[in-house]
Amino acid sequence: MNKYGRLPNLDEVPNVDSSQHIINKLHLDSNSSTSIDNIISSTNTSSIEEANVSLNDTYKDKDINIIPLYKEALVDIKDRPSEYKTIE
Repeated sequence: MNKYGRLPNLDEVPNVDSSQHIINKLHLDSNSSTSIDNIISSTNTSSIEEANVSLNDTYKDKDINIIPLYKEALVDIKDRPSEYKTIE
């Protein structure tokens, strides 16, 4: 906290992995899917696009891509590169 006068962002913490928190927050099933209504209510947004931006701003250690289907959506969660982790 001394370096920037704030708590660190997730991408600034070594060995962090927020994927389980994302899965729990969005209530993802084993296929990484959930209802669109669930995503919108969990993120307090009004559209899938806003939810996607909100999740990527919050969980900076992950790259989250929401793929809307009819009433459900697939949620793709991947690691982002950081100074502590490289992605091959």
